[in-house]
Amino acid sequence: MAYCVDEIGFSASSRPKPSLRLKFRNMLSGWFIRREAFNDLNRLSPRYLQDIGIGRGDIASVVDREIGRMGLDEFRSRG
Repeated sequence: MAYCVDEIGFSASSRPKPSLRLKFRNMLSGWFIRREAFNDLNRLSPRYLQDIGIGRGDIASVVDREIGRMGLDEFRSRG
């Protein structure tokens, strides 16, 4: 039977479950990232939004779609 061990030494089956505090922190972090992306796009001029193909009413759905597609870890690493 093959299994993977990560760099800390936990196998997939023995890895500790994330604590409630960690889950809450990740949820809150995701909310802040979404809010920042929404605000950044919302500050753009109508002309610029038109150039990139986004209507002002579509900003929330575009942000949600892109965050879901790319994953939060990628957004965190863009410092």
